[in-house]
Amino acid sequence: MPTEYEFDLVENYTDLVTASVSASEMCKKLVHSKLSGNQTVGAQLLAIDNQARFGLVGSYGKTVQFGNLSVWDEHPFSETVRNGETNHVSHHEPDGSEVKVLAIPLLKGQEPVGLMAVVSNPSASEPPFGKVSTLALKTLSKITALWLDSLGLAKSSGSFSTQSGGFEQASPETLTSRQMLILQGLADGKTNAQIAQEMILSESTIRQETVKIFRALGVHGRAEAAKRAIHLGLILKAAI
Repeated sequence: MPTEYEFDLVENYTDLVTASVSASEMCKKLVHSKLSGNQTVGAQLLAIDNQARFGLVGSYGKTVQFGNLSVWDEHPFSETVRNGETNHVSHHEPDGSEVKVLAIPLLKGQEPVGLMAVVSNPSASEPPFGKVSTLALKTLSKITALWLDSLGLAKSSGSFSTQSGGFEQASPETLTSRQMLILQGLADGKTNAQIAQEMILSESTIRQETVKIFRALGVHGRAEAAKRAIHLGLILKAAI
């Protein structure tokens, strides 16, 4: 059962979000508000595009560098979104410094559409929202996702299923042996022509099978297909 403090938190957070006209403004208000217990020195909002990649849509204060990141990468942000659970992350910057981050997956219904990264004050005794329950954090997540959607920033990645309550699960049974071989070729960085020559098939057949592979894995590109298949253990990492 949410506490009175959490009810007030959700109400005040909703007011803060809905009064913001941009993601960066929302991040700024969050950092300067008392909602996170003055434990925050920065915040950033990431949206997932239709190729399952993270894109920065707004930030303020101290932020973390995440590069060209996909939800299928082995990265704490990616794992947070895949699991759909808030995560306390120790992020290591390129200069070797460590940053403590509260990573909150943003859910529109059951579909992850982004992530909010709240950077902790190094001198703080506890992380942002440290006294808030998991249920309350999920409510904040949904509020933020709906607000991003109202701004047109919460786009469906095409990699998730709202009906199944999370990610569509690819498995070896959904792919034929031919498709598995093609998928391994994609992971090895081979062209359609190279794969076709090795398998004694036409390039047209390879293209048709590749489309079926993308559909089965819920992705939109060769790199994403390879990353997801490797993550799920369907194929080996690139042999080259």
